[in-house]
Parts: sequence; C-alpha cells; structure tokens
Amino acid sequence: MTYPAYPEYRDSGVEWLKDIPEHWKVKKLKYLIRNLESGVSVNATDMPAEDGEIGVLKTSCVYTGKFRSKENKTVFEEEKNRVKCPVRKDEIIISRMNTPDLVGASAWVQDDFGNLYLPDRLWQTVFFNNSEQSSKFISYFMMVEGFRDEISNYAEGASSSMQNIAKEDYLSIPVLLPAIEEQTQIATFLDRETQKIDRLIEKQQQLIKLLQEKRQAVISHAVTKGLNPNVTNSSGTNLNATGGPKGEGRDSPSKMKDSGVEWLGEVPEHWEMVPLKHLCTFSGGGTPSKENLFYWVGGDIPWVSPKDMKTFWLSDTQDKLTPEAVNKSATNYVVSGALLMVVRSGILQKTIPIAINTVTVTLNQDMKALRFNERMNVEYAANYIKGHTNILLLEWSKEGATVESIEQEYLSAGLTPVPPIHEQIEINLYLKNKTSVLQSLIDKA
Repeated sequence: MTYPAYPEYRDSGVEWLKDIPEHWKVKKLKYLIRNLESGVSVNATDMPAEDGEIGVLKTSCVYTGKFRSKENKTVFEEEKNRVKCPVRKDEIIISRMNTPDLVGASAWVQDDFGNLYLPDRLWQTVFFNNSEQSSKFISYFMMVEGFRDEISNYAEGASSSMQNIAKEDYLSIPVLLPAIEEQTQIATFLDRETQKIDRLIEKQQQLIKLLQEKRQAVISHAVTKGLNPNVTNSSGTNLNATGGPKGEGRDSPSKMKDSGVEWLGEVPEHWEMVPLKHLCTFSGGGTPSKENLFYWVGGDIPWVSPKDMKTFWLSDTQDKLTPEAVNKSATNYVVSGALLMVVRSGILQKTIPIAINTVTVTLNQDMKALRFNERMNVEYAANYIKGHTNILLLEWSKEGATVESIEQEYLSAGLTPVPPIHEQIEINLYLKNKTSVLQSLIDKA
C-alpha cells in the first residue's frame, strides 16, 4: 500500500527515526508519561475472575498487542486486601519483565476494569494531564520496529531467557508526535486496517484447524481400520469406501471385530489387541548434577528433555553430556530407533510429545524410551499415538493428579491394535504420503 508524501521532511535527530514530516515533534516518553505504576505479586488460582471476583493480570494480557482482559487469575480471598493498581481506561499496560522477544510488549486499555489489578511484572502508564498525546497512538508507536529495538538495547537480565527493562531507560525512548488531531486520525486508520488483517488471520487459523483435524482423522482411521477399501463392520457397512488405496492383498473383503476397548470400537478381524507392555520395553532417564561442570562442558552425547521434543525425527538436543556424566548418573544410553515420550510436563494438558531418535541419546527424568519388539513397528506405534492423542491422555493419566504425568501402570497395560508387520509398514507409507500433502497445505496457510 502506498501513501501520499508530506510536503516537507526534516532530520529527526534520532538515527532510527531518520527523516520525519516537518511539523512532527520528537519527544522522550518521560515528557509524556508522569509515572509507570506496577502492582504486587499475590497468590491466585489459574482460573480467570468471574463477575464480582478480583483478578490479577497475567503478563500474557499484552502479548498480542491488544489488551486481553480474560488473561487474568482469580485472587485468593485472603489476598484481596493486598492488590494495587487497578486497570484504567486509556492507559497502556507494559510487560517490564519477560522473555527477550516479549519484554516491553504493550497494549492499550479500552475500558475501566475495576476488578482487575496489575502484578509486579506489569506497568501501567500515568500520562501527564495535557492534550498533546493520544494514548492509543502512543500504543501503536510502541509496536514500531525501531522502538522495539530500543527496548532490546536497554533490556538486561541474569539469564538469556528472562530480561527486564528499568523504568528510567524505558522512559528515555523517543516517540514521534504529530498534532493531536492527526494522531487520532492515524490511530483510527490503524484500528480499521488491523481489524481487516485480524479477520484474514482468523480465517487462516480456522483453515489450519480444519486441516489439522483432517490430518488427525486420516491417521486415526488408518491405524484402527486399516487400508482395505472393502473392509466392513459387523453390520456389513463398508468403512473404507473412500478410504485406503487398492492394491495387492487389499481387494478381498475383510471383516471387523470388537477391539475390547470402548472408545476404539471395531478393528480388522485379523488384527491383535495387545497390552503395550508385551510389545516393548520401557526405560527412563535422569539429570546429572548441574554443579559438576565435567558432566556438561565439552560433552557431545545428546540429552533429551521435553524442550527438545519439537520434531518427529530427533537427532540433536540443546544440552549435551560427557561419557562420565552417563556413567555416574541415573541417565542411560538409548540407541537409535526408540519411541521417546514426555511422561511428566505441563504440556501433557494438551498433547503427548513423541519422537523417534535417529542417533544414540540419553534422557532426563521426565522422559521414557519405548523399545519395540518384532511385533510392532516404532513408526506405526507413533502414528497410533498421534491419531488418538486426546483420548490416550485421559487413558494414561491419573485422575485428580496434581502434576501432569503419564502413569507407567496405565501406559503399559493399554491395549494396542497390532496389524501384521507388513501391514503396519504399508500404513506408515500411506500416512507419510497423505499427511505430507496436508502438512504442505497447513504450511502454506
């Protein structure tokens, strides 16, 4: 999109702002903002506050650049008298402490929220009482790349994963100020244009969700009903009329039987249903002492923890161990070709991270390695889990547990469909082709 130029420009005097319209001003935030208030840390539940309840904001309330009031936690009754700094209309909320890419994230507040308060990691602006600036315009300016770069230059922290910015540094960052009428026009224009973009994003997200659901359904059907296009259930209904490809050994009619698992339903008659413990062996891991540098410095043995479980075929990790660390700790070598699974982590609220290691690795204590025997192909086992993640999370987890974890007792006893090994490999190849097409569509979306 091209916009008309202003009649005259001048040097802003600020390197990253470069030339600006002649009549625009450059001012540091400290001349516009009288104070940056913050709240206090209080004990709260994980649930957002309902009407009549007191909530404390999460830092995630500003992550999208738009204030999200639902990103809060209900304050415990005994803590209500400690909260401070209620959320006010027309102010800007800023994350003063966060990860490097989110420190300084901010959002403009559209309404008063008398029941919502700030924690100690968020600031709220207090603008001088003058008519020189529009807080909404300033909030948009805080998203400018150069402004974000200034925050990065000032931010510091004890670790690379968490940074903070001092109040005086933040307020020293310059902003551009057109006349107040022009600020209002620009903010209104940006409201309209970003709403259009948000609607496009929402449509794309809906498409991605549908494609992901389609991929899950394709996997689920193949690993429980097979690829035979003529397979029929006990009522004589063709289950794969539009399903798997025809081929040698798949054209003759095949019947189904009850799997013995209520949620799984029927499986092909010639498949077995076997407890997982009869198909594989399980091994765990551990964490060598972080205080002993000889265990960690200069090592080249991959040490898998939940943070590494972001790829299906795993060949590298963020942390490495030395041979001495393996010999003198609870961790063990896992040769390539095992199914690695996260069994203890908050991520288990949503999914079961799994991967197949292509090199010898070691594991931390939140992981399990499943080594399958000749009856089960490791990739087929992985596809079975990917196709039924939501139900397996319920089947393998302890009800009412305070920590998200997969229980070894439930995991090992779980009945698993076992086609003949050649059929498992056919299913893997079919799914590789099918899901690669769907993944390509997801990537494009």
